[in-house]
Amino acid sequence: MTYRDGVITGTIATAVFAGLFGSIFWLTTRPAKTTTTPPIAPPATVQQPFKEEQVNTITLTPQAKDRLRLKTAVIKSEQIRRTRLLGGELMIPAGRTAMVQAPMNGVVQLAETGMPQIGRPIAAGKVVFLFHPLLTPEGKAQLAATRIEVDGQAKAAETNKKLAQQARDRAQKVFESEAGSRRAVEEAEAQLDLAQRALDAATARRNLLDRLLDEFDKGTAAAIPIEAPTNGVLRNISALPGQRVPSGAPLFEVADLSRLWVKVPVYAGEFADIEAKESALVGRLNAKAETYRRAGPATAPPSADPAAGTTDLFFDMPNQDEGLRPGERVAVRVYLHGEAKNLTVPWSAVVYDIHGGTWVYEQNGENVFARRRVQIKSVVDATAVLSHGPPEGTRVVVAGAQELFGTETGFTK
Repeated sequence: MTYRDGVITGTIATAVFAGLFGSIFWLTTRPAKTTTTPPIAPPATVQQPFKEEQVNTITLTPQAKDRLRLKTAVIKSEQIRRTRLLGGELMIPAGRTAMVQAPMNGVVQLAETGMPQIGRPIAAGKVVFLFHPLLTPEGKAQLAATRIEVDGQAKAAETNKKLAQQARDRAQKVFESEAGSRRAVEEAEAQLDLAQRALDAATARRNLLDRLLDEFDKGTAAAIPIEAPTNGVLRNISALPGQRVPSGAPLFEVADLSRLWVKVPVYAGEFADIEAKESALVGRLNAKAETYRRAGPATAPPSADPAAGTTDLFFDMPNQDEGLRPGERVAVRVYLHGEAKNLTVPWSAVVYDIHGGTWVYEQNGENVFARRRVQIKSVVDATAVLSHGPPEGTRVVVAGAQELFGTETGFTK
């Protein structure tokens, strides 16, 4: 190769390498091609978004705040006993129904007060029927035998009452010495009450038979007034005026509704979690929590339903106004073992709106208050347990919340 050929070859090679390097540099440094797409329009547009915290805010003047005498407290996180809401059924306690029977063969007649009406209140000693006895020599012998039997029942009832009285006195002394429980005293008092009722019924029947035997011996037998043995409600009538009935036939039944039992079926798998010896809160299905009544554990025969897999709990509650009825379905809040941490607020801080929603008023400034929605889990005494609401430490109005709600809604005097 001549010198001229070498120069030409070097020049060509240099040009090729320079072009290749320039091409690589241009490819790696050129700006990427971008494609622009038109923006997608939103499916809906809200001109003024609703903000609940702004709508429910009240700003008071210092004079108005002083006039309302508002008081505040903070929402706390406390250890609260766990509860569970169950369904229950009201029933008449054992021993609080009295079935009145015919003392002997005879005919039922109306009393001066007329035909008794089922469901009406009735007082102890009120005459329900007049009874005209039909006594044969065989019937008189049967009456004497019945008198002996009833006398034995009365003596047994008197003995049971004495034993129940001693048990009640013993439980009371143990309770006063702080070695026993109030529940033991209440159970003993319930047993004493049942024993007293049994004694009254047996004594009344014995006295009636004594009078009948005496009148028949003297030949002065007259119509016998059949009276109600206790205060209560006339629950059932089993005989009609003019009907001839045999000895021992049921005439009518009186039920004392001043106290009721609450039967609560509990799933057997959850029964161990429930404090069966603690009291419960009972209310109607649509009742507010503050209207619930407290019911103590009842001494009742144990029962269960194998088909449903439930075990029954029984509670005893007062019903002096007879506002609750046997057979009525009620809501029962029972206590569970252990405690859980929950948000709590004084019950006086909660207000209800027209739809049943629950709210509290949060203090956001010196004279600024905002209504905040809360969900009530349960009410324990004067404390509301929240399942949802403002966080712990939030200051809310506990006195004057109703006045603030009236100011906000316009229902002010």
